[in-house]
Amino acid sequence: PEGYYCLEGSSKPLPCPQGTFSNLTGLSAKDECSMCLPGMYCASTALQSPTSWCDPGYVCFMGAVEPRPNISGRVCGPS
Repeated sequence: PEGYYCLEGSSKPLPCPQGTFSNLTGLSAKDECSMCLPGMYCASTALQSPTSWCDPGYVCFMGAVEPRPNISGRVCGPS
């Protein structure tokens, strides 16, 4: 099912881990789950889409599990 993968030979689906998501079916490895997109975060397991966008004043890098305060003050990535 979406948000899960099944190891070869197993009939029990395993959830895509935090920091990832999948809106596809038929995944056969954890690495096939998609990393959460920059600017978004994936707070729980078995997600079919990212949890949400980061709020202003926070940053979310690829694979983020939660927003982090933007203490650098940068609006864009490192220069």
